[in-house]
Amino acid sequence: DEPPTGGRCRIFPAVGNVSTTSFRLSSLDWEDDDLPLKHRFFWRQGPVSDGMNGTWKVLRTWGMTDTFTNVLFGQLGNVTGRAEARDSLGSSTSALAQASVV
Repeated sequence: DEPPTGGRCRIFPAVGNVSTTSFRLSSLDWEDDDLPLKHRFFWRQGPVSDGMNGTWKVLRTWGMTDTFTNVLFGQLGNVTGRAEARDSLGSSTSALAQASVV
């Protein structure tokens, strides 16, 4: 069993206001033979170049929906989102995306 491959995380919009912008995180384009896939979402303060370092906050635990909406980060600066995809046999992987909160 191999984990899902080829996927990505997307945060929309890429730039938003700290108090008024509702961001949307998506877990997109994953490929795997062992369907269905489940997704979960995290975020942390800091740029995507920091990789997996930092304190991750859970936005949503495992679920079938590949999008998480109405996220207010509540902090200024760069934020990194993480989308994880898990196949029906339990193998998982993740992808990162960055947004700027002004």
